[in-house]
Amino acid sequence: MKRRRNVGQPTLPEVAGPNPAAPTRYVQHLPDLMTAADYEDPPDRRRLRFRIGTSDSGVEILGDSMHPAALEELLSSLEPEAIERMLCG
Repeated sequence: MKRRRNVGQPTLPEVAGPNPAAPTRYVQHLPDLMTAADYEDPPDRRRLRFRIGTSDSGVEILGDSMHPAALEELLSSLEPEAIERMLCG
């Protein structure tokens, strides 16, 4: 499950996410931050990977994890304007 806090153009409709003030926008592509070794980790290891950058719109935080609830909770706690999400699998 990949998610990004961003102000980019949505390709699918917005839906309410865990932070009601921040809609979730489903997009067709987000970069993969997980490595092959991450997929070999034991299931109880909850690895989250992040890339933080800046743009003309502000700070962009890209997160990736095989544990979507943990990633969603963390990103929502940052009170983003929106969360972009890509469905995987």
